[in-house]
Amino acid sequence: MNLYFFIRPFVRFGLKLYFKNIFIAGLNKIPSDKSIIIASNHPTAFFEPILLACLHSRSFNFLTRGDIFKKAFYHNLLSKLHMIPIFRFRDGHENMKKNQEIFNLCNQKLSDNQALVIFPEGHLSTGIGLDKLQKGTARMAFSALQNNPSIDLYIIPVTYYYSNPHHYRGDAFVECSKSIHVNSYFEAYKEHDALTINKLTAQLEEAMAEKVITIADDKYKTMVRSILKMYRNEFFIKRNEVIFKDRQIYQNSRLISNNFLELDTNQKEALFMSFQDLEKEAATTNYDIHYPKSNSSKIKLFFAIIMGFIPFLIGYLNLFPLKIAKSYTQKKIDEKAFFGPVLFGTSMIVWFFYYVLWVIVSFLVQNLFLHLYVILLPFITYYSIYYYDFIKFEINSLHINSIIESKRSEFMTKIDNLLV
Repeated sequence: MNLYFFIRPFVRFGLKLYFKNIFIAGLNKIPSDKSIIIASNHPTAFFEPILLACLHSRSFNFLTRGDIFKKAFYHNLLSKLHMIPIFRFRDGHENMKKNQEIFNLCNQKLSDNQALVIFPEGHLSTGIGLDKLQKGTARMAFSALQNNPSIDLYIIPVTYYYSNPHHYRGDAFVECSKSIHVNSYFEAYKEHDALTINKLTAQLEEAMAEKVITIADDKYKTMVRSILKMYRNEFFIKRNEVIFKDRQIYQNSRLISNNFLELDTNQKEALFMSFQDLEKEAATTNYDIHYPKSNSSKIKLFFAIIMGFIPFLIGYLNLFPLKIAKSYTQKKIDEKAFFGPVLFGTSMIVWFFYYVLWVIVSFLVQNLFLHLYVILLPFITYYSIYYYDFIKFEINSLHINSIIESKRSEFMTKIDNLLV
């Protein structure tokens, strides 16, 4: 049994629960039958490979930090999930010597028209920009061509951004960019290898930097993240969908953040004061400024609450395993970049065993209604999460008043000006 393909539909379902929205653009730029190296930024520990593996039908091989392969159990498990260890200087000289074997393996996979995924920053990044790229991606690409000059090799930049990867119901953005044809550099590499490696790395860095969302790590950081969320929530998004092939929202979010960086200090401060004024006014009624006012009538809200509350309550009561997962993650994980992925993985595992327990009970009891309950349980739980999002949004609108609405409208106009 291929573990990679077996768990993929379950993980994809889990992603739809963990993230409120997943915006994906340019997925068609990843070919299904060519030798490719995916090069991406790395703001979290595991979400980047998980999202790529679940969003594209193609199989990928992920180069992963070698220190997590030390124990035989993890080595065996990670290998079955198509992960390949790569060692760094900090892993010691003996481990570094193993990288030649890894390069040989990668050469073979690329010769077989397979896909590799590498994170050229060489470490977990901040998630609000792009760090300087290492040269390993270019070296690996040219090594593959030296091993087999007949392969048609491409590097595809893929960039990620998360509104809040450390908590449930944030948003994820994935954008695949135009591929770089490595073969077009190969003749130059034969003449000047170091110079060509630098040139290819620089082109890759330029392509990725152009696509990432950059937020300065200063006092405006929280405001800019809020602005991006406010802008995103202005779009009508169907609540029964999660994965959207929409380039506009990601592109405009990037434009907003980049244009904000170009403002002078006085302009930034003026926008910041308007934001604080809006927050202060909204705090008087507990209104969440990130969401626009609902257009639904109070009658519609009333009937939605009445008709949907019972199945919501049943599903919500079955979400308590997620509280166990969150408590465990909070106790065990200190590094911020690992928190969200570990929370996601732990939540899936805990809820899976919880569901298996219900299945066992239903077989032991042999009751028709219990069988039906167990069959419907995943769907009811899924429904309860979306019902909660809907009710939360509608109830939030009840807290708005004319002053808040006016101030928010004025602030949204200023956000629109950042798109010019």
